[in-house]
Amino acid sequence: DKGRSRDSYQCVLQDGLGQSWSATDFQAESTDAGLVFRIPLVVWPWLDREGSVVISLYVKSGATLLKQHKPHKLGSIHLTMMDLMTSASKPNANGTAYLSQSLDSNLVQGGQMQLCLVRDNKFTPGPHIRGWSLTDPGIQGYSTLYHYPLDQSYLYNKGPGQWPIATERAVESSVVLPLAAAYAQLAERASNVSMTHAGSVLNSILENRHDSPSKCNNKASVKVSIYHMLVNDASVPVTAAVSVHWQRPDCIFEVEITGDTKMPVYTADANFFDQGKAPTLLSEFHAKVCRRNILPAISQGYARAQKPLPEVMLGNVALRVRVSTTASVSVVDNPFGPIGTGSQSVSASEDYWQATIGLETLLNNPTGKQPGPLQVPLYHIVTGKSMGSLILTMQVEGPSMSAANPGPQAIPSTGGLVSLVGLDTLTEETGAAPFLDFDAPSAENMPQDPAKVLRRQQFSTMGHFISSMYLQQHIQKVRTTDCDEADDKAVHYNKALVQSFMDCPSHQDKTPKPFRPSSTRVDKLVAGIGFNVHVQSLSLNMYNDDVQQQPLQGGWFYNITCGAPADHAKGFGDILATDNKSAKTKTSSGTSANSSNTPVGIIKGGLRRLESKRLELAKVLEEAQSALINAVGEYLKSASQRGVHQIPARHGSIAPLRWRVFELTQMLHTVTWHCAVRRSHVFSQALGVAISSYLTSVSDSERAAKGWPSLWAQHGFLVTFEGLLSAAGKELGMIEDASIGISMLRMVTVVLVSADAQKGGSQEASCNQSEKVPVAYSPHLVYVRMSCSGKGSSTQYRLEVGLDPNYYAERVPEALKNETPVRLYPVLYQVGVDIRQWGAHAGQNAKNNLKNQLNSATSSGPDAPTASEEQEKANAGGLLDDEDDDVGIPDNDELIALNYEGFRKMNAYANMIAPQTPGETLLENFPGSDASNKNAHQNVHPLLRHLYSNIMASAGKMAHGILDEAAMVAQKLGGGGVVFCKSGKDRTAMHVTYKAAQYARLFLKDPPDEVYDDATMMRVYGTRLPICEKNVGQAKYAFNSLQVKFMPDALKPPMNTLAGFLKGGAVFRGGGIES
Repeated sequence: DKGRSRDSYQCVLQDGLGQSWSATDFQAESTDAGLVFRIPLVVWPWLDREGSVVISLYVKSGATLLKQHKPHKLGSIHLTMMDLMTSASKPNANGTAYLSQSLDSNLVQGGQMQLCLVRDNKFTPGPHIRGWSLTDPGIQGYSTLYHYPLDQSYLYNKGPGQWPIATERAVESSVVLPLAAAYAQLAERASNVSMTHAGSVLNSILENRHDSPSKCNNKASVKVSIYHMLVNDASVPVTAAVSVHWQRPDCIFEVEITGDTKMPVYTADANFFDQGKAPTLLSEFHAKVCRRNILPAISQGYARAQKPLPEVMLGNVALRVRVSTTASVSVVDNPFGPIGTGSQSVSASEDYWQATIGLETLLNNPTGKQPGPLQVPLYHIVTGKSMGSLILTMQVEGPSMSAANPGPQAIPSTGGLVSLVGLDTLTEETGAAPFLDFDAPSAENMPQDPAKVLRRQQFSTMGHFISSMYLQQHIQKVRTTDCDEADDKAVHYNKALVQSFMDCPSHQDKTPKPFRPSSTRVDKLVAGIGFNVHVQSLSLNMYNDDVQQQPLQGGWFYNITCGAPADHAKGFGDILATDNKSAKTKTSSGTSANSSNTPVGIIKGGLRRLESKRLELAKVLEEAQSALINAVGEYLKSASQRGVHQIPARHGSIAPLRWRVFELTQMLHTVTWHCAVRRSHVFSQALGVAISSYLTSVSDSERAAKGWPSLWAQHGFLVTFEGLLSAAGKELGMIEDASIGISMLRMVTVVLVSADAQKGGSQEASCNQSEKVPVAYSPHLVYVRMSCSGKGSSTQYRLEVGLDPNYYAERVPEALKNETPVRLYPVLYQVGVDIRQWGAHAGQNAKNNLKNQLNSATSSGPDAPTASEEQEKANAGGLLDDEDDDVGIPDNDELIALNYEGFRKMNAYANMIAPQTPGETLLENFPGSDASNKNAHQNVHPLLRHLYSNIMASAGKMAHGILDEAAMVAQKLGGGGVVFCKSGKDRTAMHVTYKAAQYARLFLKDPPDEVYDDATMMRVYGTRLPICEKNVGQAKYAFNSLQVKFMPDALKPPMNTLAGFLKGGAVFRGGGIES
């Protein structure tokens, strides 16, 4: 076509084995001596020096009509490998060497081939090489603890004399396992503290009960033998049943010792005792000796009588008689009926009489031990009229008042697991006993609010609200198991750092290692280790003819890739189900057949949902407690006028309210413990990922030169997590776990120290500090150590990273030395990108459209999809590795809420880094903004304008642009990036290769036209397919062709890399794709 279209060239290199590599689209330069073909050649150090190579040159016409024709050979050169290696070993100051040789050609006269020989930096990793991370293991650790790094090099065509070489690397992080081990030490000790504390609370509850003797000489044995009743009025025939109740001096609720037992009734003038007759009712119980928390009514009674309050008290025995008569009895208020009913008539045949005996007067008293009977007067329970008497004997034996032991004290919960993971129990302020997983506040920390003070005083008179049966089962079936698992993790994680070896394929290895494959999801031992964690990087080095250029110009893109930080071992089902197997049986509505329904619905899912349910449950408990307080107040208001200060155990309306508080309190503690254990696993995973990101950024000398470390020290290190999960089924639970685990990173402060620094004070490990955990086989990281301070929601972690002294002195930025703390600033964005998320959006849009059509009285065509059909698509299936994730309706609101939340945090960070003058767009108009939040009124930072627009327009769309923009903003703010999906291999691979390709073209200042092609090249020939093979045993992406059609264009994989339609089926028998 007369030169209108540029011809293209192809170079083919062949060695003695016939292998060939080709490079296309380079330039030919015309000189006075003839044509010079400049060809870049990356030289690898492991090439055979004894061989030879042939480099052939081809040309292909650029004319449209000839584009399908084969290229024509122009000529070739022959080189020995020794010549090639010798020339490559003598680079110029810019690291480039040249080798020229005449072209053997019949077509080109005087032509020359000039090879530009450049080194591949992937073979010389180290602190001085772009692309190396502080978390990279040393070579000694490969094949024992770490798998070999994955890498690939690419050559970009930039024009004459410029040779950009890109090296893609995926390396396992050396800090993942040590951090898991350090946190496992804290969690183990905290779990054991919680276990010991719960055992002491159980002992105090048992010591408080009446049905077992004391183990610490703190109870009196009370034996009651009742024979018969004498009545004053013989004209009214009666039958009687007696019950025994203990009126504790420290609790307003009576304890029922026995139920109703029928007994003989005689007249008062009868022979009231038969020495040889057996008692009608024989009962024994054990009354706790009380020293404190005596009821105010009792204290006031002693004060009115001008008597000193006894040093210890046992309370009273109330003998209540239910009598049946033939006359109707009118009473002021039925003590066992509903509150506030006023004057009423008890059933014509029922009435209640009562006798009361003080136990202190009979304690170890000879009068109390004599065989003779006691005649105890009976009074009408309402009118107080004398009705007769009971004939009985009573013995009270126990410690003397001075010798009585104060009883077991609860071991403090300080340093327990619930507090370690940053949770409050939500029961601290009520004062309701017993105190499980929290301690009674000190006098200076007592609430000052009069309403809260009054509430604590009221609950201090109501006894315990956790039963011994519940706590025994909880300790035996839940805490013991969780504590044993925490012990196993601490032991095995530390052991793996020094005694690890590889004896099976990586995807089948279920032992603790830095790399955790998907096959270990349900393995509890490795629940604290992140899935498939790699430092994924693309380093660019610009080689050219400018021998004066110093240093070598280039750039470095890096992200951490991983599976979602989630507790798969715990599952996402109903946490209160009594039978785990039956709980997996689904009903037609999608709920468990044996699920435990609660006042807040079924409690299941990941941490975000569980903790939301926990807050709802605490609110319901608070309302139940208020209802109980009000009911008790109403009862005592009228009963106190009759001298009654305690509530019958069978009160018709108060007893149900009291047991409801019992039930809700126990339920709340169960959910809190489950959340605490789950938090410990999820946080441990997220911590390894975030610290890998931070240390990789510390390794970036170019960032340090721009002053970012000083901003990190001042404002924190931004870690942006980019999630690619769909908000449905198990993946919704993973999102919920990840969001909490990531948010917990805000509790972490990182300090870099020289490993030879000797700090003052004790270096011994303690409950709130781990031992120094070695970073195995790392050339520059020596150890990590974690400690915690504060309690509950104020808990903070300090992570100390010990570095090689030489590296610390030479390469750590000055702003990060001298134990400068850097807190983590985590942000999460989440976008579903698979067919299920597309179906969810389509289903929601179809519903909205259908609603609009119905409202406007228009009809759609017969072939138009209905909302139910669209929803069916949404539930049709996800990725191949999703197992049974397809159950459930996608929750799009969850994704939107997470992105709003992430934006507000990132916007606040941007305004700290680079404050802006007031603008037009304020966050107070942003959906979900809390007007009370100080960040709610901030301006949308200019860096986040496009991100803001993407989020605002994301409703009903698969808005991958949110992640794209968030990643770019994070990079501009000097932060680190983390990409995750379910397993960290398929969707993650698509996203991170797209980001790397984008970075390369931006760095080279090329138009974005080639980004998709570059990403495809990396997806086929780069590190991500080997990661799939390492993770599941097959070098395929777990997509099928149907799923690919519904993915965003930027994330579509090449069709020849897909696994297909089967889930571990015929194509992949023997451990295939996530089967």
